[in-house]
Amino acid sequence: MQDTVFKPSDFAIINSGSSDDFKKEDRLLCKDADGLQLNLKLHYHKVPDGGGAFRVTVYSPYIILNKTGLDLQMRAKGFLQGARPAAGQSTLSNRSRSDRDRPKATPFMFSYGNDDHRNRALLQIADSEWSKPQSFDAIGSTAEVVLPSPSRNTEVHIGITTEAGEGKYKMTKVVTLAPRFVLENKLGEEINVRESSSSGFMTLKPGAHQPLHFMQKTAVKQLSLCHPGMNNQWTSPFNISDIGTTHVKIAKAGQRQRLIRVETLMEGATIFLHLSLETKNWPYQMRNESDTEFTFYQANPSLDDDGVEDRSGWRPIKYRLPARSIMPYAWDFPAAKFREIIINAHGKERHVKLAEIGNQIPMKFATTSGQQKIIDINVAADGPTQTLILSNFRQSKSLYRQKSKSGSRTSTDGFEVKDQETTATFRAQLKLSGIGVSLINSQLKELAYVTFRDVSLRYHDSPLQQTISFSVKWIQIDNQLYGGLFPMILYPSVVPKRAQEVDAHPSIHAMVTRVKDDSYGVLYIKYATLLMQQMTIELDEDFVYAVLDFSNIPGAAWSDTNEEGKLCDEELDIPEPQQQQSGQDIYFELLNIQPMQLDLSFMRTERVNAEDKTSSRNPLMFFLNVMTMAIGNVNDAPIRLNALMLDNVRVSVPALTQNISSHYSQE
Repeated sequence: MQDTVFKPSDFAIINSGSSDDFKKEDRLLCKDADGLQLNLKLHYHKVPDGGGAFRVTVYSPYIILNKTGLDLQMRAKGFLQGARPAAGQSTLSNRSRSDRDRPKATPFMFSYGNDDHRNRALLQIADSEWSKPQSFDAIGSTAEVVLPSPSRNTEVHIGITTEAGEGKYKMTKVVTLAPRFVLENKLGEEINVRESSSSGFMTLKPGAHQPLHFMQKTAVKQLSLCHPGMNNQWTSPFNISDIGTTHVKIAKAGQRQRLIRVETLMEGATIFLHLSLETKNWPYQMRNESDTEFTFYQANPSLDDDGVEDRSGWRPIKYRLPARSIMPYAWDFPAAKFREIIINAHGKERHVKLAEIGNQIPMKFATTSGQQKIIDINVAADGPTQTLILSNFRQSKSLYRQKSKSGSRTSTDGFEVKDQETTATFRAQLKLSGIGVSLINSQLKELAYVTFRDVSLRYHDSPLQQTISFSVKWIQIDNQLYGGLFPMILYPSVVPKRAQEVDAHPSIHAMVTRVKDDSYGVLYIKYATLLMQQMTIELDEDFVYAVLDFSNIPGAAWSDTNEEGKLCDEELDIPEPQQQQSGQDIYFELLNIQPMQLDLSFMRTERVNAEDKTSSRNPLMFFLNVMTMAIGNVNDAPIRLNALMLDNVRVSVPALTQNISSHYSQE
């Protein structure tokens, strides 16, 4: 191999002819200058109508793309064996000092001594300790790897992404190593950055794209910011693993506060943090429309899961909110796990969660003159800003009313929700006893028959809400291919014994309830849920390939069978994010995706060669690669997906989709 450190390989027999003394070999052995072995794989493909001719493909089982910006060393560890250095690494440690400012990495070929899914790799970044054994076999997976430093006080965080190669590289697994955290300075000026638990700091120049390599060994990673110069104060720390937008208050000595917008987004296994100056809207606004002056402050951020406060060293930052005034606001302690503010008037306090959009229980207190006052509390969205509105209580306009008799002296008791007009103004219901769909390929052969029994779609409209629900009581997919190993492809794992159980436990149930009041400024979803019963999936390789051929629709993005493909970018620099988080915001009072389980069986038939296919962008081909390259034959393997519950969350559709995908990809 030209331009590599490997010596000429030994010969490999690719055609034994009629002799039984030799066998066709499936690997090619290469050695570097240190005698370390790289096992390249050989794949044989018969040329159709070629008179016995065949094509031999030589490929590396793994290609490692080092985008960390640091030196990388690797070891291969076989099952029940010791770790051995990987071949071809001698040039990695012989760079000139000038190149170390930003090393230019090249794709690195990697292999194990044999084919065993229990093989593992060990990594070393710069002068860190060796990592725990890592697997590169799960296609489509992302993972975080933590490597301790020799002093054990700091650690390196890197992200690993494993993908299947494209086009002619389809048999190679491409493993990308990238920094776990990457900072980008979009402020237009220099900014100092340090970890909250460290005294050292680094300076980010305008437009700098800086990975965070060696970090303090702490459970929660936090950063603080500061303007360069004397007497400038460090900001409150903020978490760097919280996906979304965080605002941090910052000020130069003797100047007014400004707001820095920290956009945290995740792409692949890397978390990007973009620092920019917020010039438009503060995240919150306090609007006092009443005739009472309030004081407010953020609640104690040192609150554990049991609700126990740690008041040592904490002093609240209090703000005065005069009557009929407006004040912009951002959290003083953005790293707090439970964030809420406390409003105070005449000695009475109330905890308010600014994340909960909607009307909250009114606040009742007595003034210094003994007069009883009631304040209505409402949280609404005004574009990207969430506004806390404090107004004088008017029972005719409020969602609450005073109870006729109440001896309570607390600020929240003595109120009840008014009877709302919940009578339905419109109802619609569509019921189908069954739907049958037959999949027929271009050869007019039936592949599968899909059955949906008792399909129901309901729509309910009232003056306050709209509700849509959908349910299917039974789903079944029958395999219609001749000689199929499994007669049914998909069916519920638990078969109900009585008809009442089918009614109570449909195969799929989904429901969304939307609040019609648009004054909140967002699409307000009061309740959304998705339920799927435990299902069994039984597949054989022939059926998957038949469906794969069926899915090759002309013009579809996944039907592009580009044989060349692309292995990697020309330069393996620190990655840049490609996604956008913009879009209409949706507010979920409660989003509940209930737990699911799939019992998966897959059998290889060996009648079709998995490596003869070229398209790797087809989602079915991706699924097949996962089955054949990472799992093989399985029987009733449970795939469990935990429940996902989001309450009082405001998020855009792209961000919600990414967060759900990231959550379940790590299950």
